Amino acid sequence: MSQRDVIMTKVVELLEAADATNAVHRHAMRPFDKDRLPAIVPYITSVKPIQDAQTWGMRGYEMEVRIEARTTGTPVDQVLDPMIATIQQVMLSEPFLGGTAFNVKEGETQFDALDRDKTYCAAALDFTVTFYEDPTGLGEEPLEPAQMGDALSTIEVTP
Repeated sequence: MSQRDVIMTKVVELLEAADATNAVHRHAMRPFDKDRLPAIVPYITSVKPIQDAQTWGMRGYEMEVRIEARTTGTPVDQVLDPMIATIQQVMLSEPFLGGTAFNVKEGETQFDALDRDKTYCAAALDFTVTFYEDPTGLGEEPLEPAQMGDALSTIEVTP
C-alpha cells in the first residue's frame, strides 16, 4: 500500500469518527442525486515531488487533497457550515494525520449549488498534505551515478 493510500485511508477513518451522520466515501464522480446525502468525499487531486527533499532514499511529496461536503438545502453557505467546520477540525487538529503525514496546510474553500428537484449544494475544501516515502521500497540511500557502474558489475548474468 502506498503512503498516498495510507494517508487517504486515515483521512476517511478520522472523518467517519468525527461525525457519524455524514456518509464518507471516496467516489468523487458519484452524481449528487445518486449519493446518500449528506456526504463527505475526500480524494486526491495531485501529487508532486518536493524539490531537494530527498535523503536516505526517502522522497518528499506534496499531495493536494480535496474534501467535498455535499448536502441539500438553502441558504447554501449556512447549510454547509457545520460540515465545513467538521472537516477543518479533523484536518487541522491532527496535523500529522495519525503519524501518516509530515504536515497539513489548509487551502481554498469553494462553494457551488445546483437547483434541480431540490437544491444540491457543495463545498470543496483543499488541503496540502506533505509526506515522505521511499518510492523504491528499498529503504536505502539511492546510489550516486559513480556507484552505479560498480553495482551493475556485481550482477551475475546466466546464459
